[in-house]
Amino acid sequence: MARLGNIIRDKRRERGLFQGDLADDLCMTDLYIARIEVGEIIPSSKKLYTISDVLQIPFDELTYLSRKEKKYRRVKLSDELDKQFCALPLKYKRELLEFAWEQEML
Repeated sequence: MARLGNIIRDKRRERGLFQGDLADDLCMTDLYIARIEVGEIIPSSKKLYTISDVLQIPFDELTYLSRKEKKYRRVKLSDELDKQFCALPLKYKRELLEFAWEQEML
């Protein structure tokens, strides 16, 4: 799967820019750019638009990848929560389920 950060990094490098150069062009920090490129954060739509403009990447391509990664992260988090829930003693499982039911979360 093509990752958003990889696409941004590759386009930045194609243009001969360092992270600091891109950060200056976008009025962001180089640390922020680095975190995008390694996949730690997914930028907002507004920031994606600015990135797409500067790097000449189609905006719809970036937004598609952004949505895909957000969905993947939710599924991954859900799987981790399922594992942790299964590891709980039965007493705590019941209490959590009752609480969720009372709060109309289920």
